[in-house]
Amino acid sequence: MLATTLRTEFIPGANLYEGEAGGVLPFLMADLAPERVLCLGAPPPGTLSALCERADDVVVHKTPRFQESSGFGLESASFDLAAVCDREWLRTLLHSPAMRRELRGALKPDGNLYIDCGPGALRGWTRAAEQGLAAEFGGAARLWLAPRRGEFLMAATSGRAVAAYAARVLRQPVRLTPSVVKRPLRLFRRAQASVSGNGDIASGRDWGSRVVGGLVDIARRSAHCLLSGAQALERTLARPGLIGRYTCRRAVLFRTECAHGPPRYVCEAAARAGLDWSDYAWIVVGGGRYRSQKITFHLLPPGGDRAEFIVKLTGAPDLNERLFREAEALQRLQEAGFGDAESTPRIVFAEEHAGLAMIAETAIEGVPFDRRSRFSADCPLAADAVARLTELAVTGGLTRVGAAETATGLAELLDRFLELYRPEQAMEQFLRERLEALSQIEAPLPLVFGHGDPGRWNVLATPSGRAALLDWESAESDSLPAWDLFYFLRSFSVGVARRSDPSGALEALSSLWLRETAVSRLLRESVRRYVARVELPPAALEPLFYGCWFHRALKEATRLAPSRLAAGHYIRLLRLFIKNRGTPAMRALFAD
Repeated sequence: MLATTLRTEFIPGANLYEGEAGGVLPFLMADLAPERVLCLGAPPPGTLSALCERADDVVVHKTPRFQESSGFGLESASFDLAAVCDREWLRTLLHSPAMRRELRGALKPDGNLYIDCGPGALRGWTRAAEQGLAAEFGGAARLWLAPRRGEFLMAATSGRAVAAYAARVLRQPVRLTPSVVKRPLRLFRRAQASVSGNGDIASGRDWGSRVVGGLVDIARRSAHCLLSGAQALERTLARPGLIGRYTCRRAVLFRTECAHGPPRYVCEAAARAGLDWSDYAWIVVGGGRYRSQKITFHLLPPGGDRAEFIVKLTGAPDLNERLFREAEALQRLQEAGFGDAESTPRIVFAEEHAGLAMIAETAIEGVPFDRRSRFSADCPLAADAVARLTELAVTGGLTRVGAAETATGLAELLDRFLELYRPEQAMEQFLRERLEALSQIEAPLPLVFGHGDPGRWNVLATPSGRAALLDWESAESDSLPAWDLFYFLRSFSVGVARRSDPSGALEALSSLWLRETAVSRLLRESVRRYVARVELPPAALEPLFYGCWFHRALKEATRLAPSRLAAGHYIRLLRLFIKNRGTPAMRALFAD
């Protein structure tokens, strides 16, 4: 039971970068284990850190000075990559034949030259200049990058079809993130909590609470509207098109092999699987706030306007197990007959390159859940996602274990939770009482096939209106029942609430789950159908409900600095549910 979860170490902050998150430049190279890299101009800190991690030696010439007589003094055929990261260096390169000759001689025969042209037009950069460099350094692949400045986290080959696919399917990275408004909103929430209390669902509020609450609502709505507008403008300026022609950030990658296709190491892996990707257009997305976020290639066939294959790589060797787990889970689902090619990815290959796990799978056509959902209790897409999670639970058959064994496994997770979060004595006592009640159930409990991370961000809406589940790296074949269901409906309910009020997730669940609402009825009905499908003893539902959230708090701890544990979403969510367990909506959820 929960074999993968129980052997996982939940270390606070382990999933956070110690410094800047790395970009995707190292993954554009022909090989992920280069010997030497030359940077002309200082790359962004995250990119430099990533290059130093992948290469044996990284040489940086920060000041754009080149002596025609002496040159750089670079060794012949010693560099795998030369990256021009500064516009002044680029101008020098364009106007100095001697520099180009030395740079060409310093690159290995299969070495790459990468040029970041920056946003907007560049004086002296013409199609003739590009063709001249291509004649010296190999075929040229024109790219566009996002965001427009600083660390770029997405690179894509040029073309209308690629840009249209990116706009339709991908979440294009921007520099303006929600973090710019989180701090002031947090201050507003504290002000509101100091007046109206914390954790209770109030039936009425005094005038002070109403005034502060009104100001908080205005601040939230204003901040989110301004941020959304700024992000939309930034994405428009960063994307190729009528406006982006003059404002998007461009780059050129010169290489001798697979000039327009994905990097050589990707093409070679595909060739071993019997596929030819040398003419495929591609988009690579990576980086982000967390170490566990993958580097992902989206591969579009020649002339196509949607991805046919997805290639995923880990950012560090210690994360390889997660990606190989996804490949194993998808293989088992295919053998068990779960889903079809429209709704479930199929594995193409799974291997390791330069110490990093790399898997390829078929791409699922569709758009993100948020763009198709009605975000109401009668949303058909949400209903289909619930049905798929219910069907997934029984895929491959159900294994049944004693309730006492299940309680023992949950008690081990609870001990880790208590050690990390050190909550109040009342919470510890309540949770231990729930596990004690679980251990007393005579009927055996089912173990189910669980996705592990079925948030709405991991759900696509297919063209036929079905829900497709993505990102299976947290899947377990011996998961506890109802956990996937609770987690998906939590994320869906937050989306429902935020359509009318951009409040925090805790406020959203307080307003929809703890009161008698259409969403709380959806939760009850979905849970009852699930319980009947997996033949779960109804008395086990309440302990499993609370176990789901302290398990989520453990997983969240890896994304929180130790000083931020008390402010974690799931510890506060658990406290909210325990404090309001006597509401009619909560009692009805666990009624037999």
